[in-house]
Amino acid sequence: MYRIQDIIDMDKHLLLSMTGGESLFTDGCIGVFAMPEVWIPMLLTLLYVLVKNNNVKDFLTIVGFAASMLVAAFLVTEFALQPLFDYLRAVYGADSLHMLDAMNEFRAGNGFLLTHATIAFALATFFSLLIRHGILTFSLLLWAFIGCYAGLYMAVNYPWDILAGALTGVLCAFLTYRLYKYLLSKQRRSRRDWISDRFTKSGYEVSDVYRLLLVMYATFAAIPVISFFLI
Repeated sequence: MYRIQDIIDMDKHLLLSMTGGESLFTDGCIGVFAMPEVWIPMLLTLLYVLVKNNNVKDFLTIVGFAASMLVAAFLVTEFALQPLFDYLRAVYGADSLHMLDAMNEFRAGNGFLLTHATIAFALATFFSLLIRHGILTFSLLLWAFIGCYAGLYMAVNYPWDILAGALTGVLCAFLTYRLYKYLLSKQRRSRRDWISDRFTKSGYEVSDVYRLLLVMYATFAAIPVISFFLI
């Protein structure tokens, strides 16, 4: 049976095996991916999809639930998970993140913390459950996974921290979605299941989902170009 010290040591070895810093181009791509402003077009397109496929009341309800979910995820991560991990590493072994030179400059000037993994998986899970489109679900989870890998590559998070953050995000999203569905059922406004190639199972137009996917993958494709000019 593993001791806490064994788990912490394993965590450090995993981090060392995944940390980058040897390729300027890869460093640039990861750095650009982690910039929140890069994903503004995707966020705006997502808002467009929500507005177009919901009435005003439903749209505001969804935004309210999503905002509450993000606040809950942030509070749990910042005031429960992160202090716990910091305490365990202080007791069982010194934090070695500062000893790694990969992306040190980026790490020093960016608030890229464990919270990112929690929020990324919370958003990906919640909107996957809400829209219910297979390709979109895969794409959102891919986006969240790459964001988490960026934290490992830049040596700003430990693997087990990110795993805990991701699971916390998924749990927050699932509970938020269940509360949202419960509210709709109490108000007798539950969206019906759609049987049409034009709509997803929850009633969102597939063409709008494809617009969102187009913007998402266009951003993926633009990241190497942006990083080339920033190197």
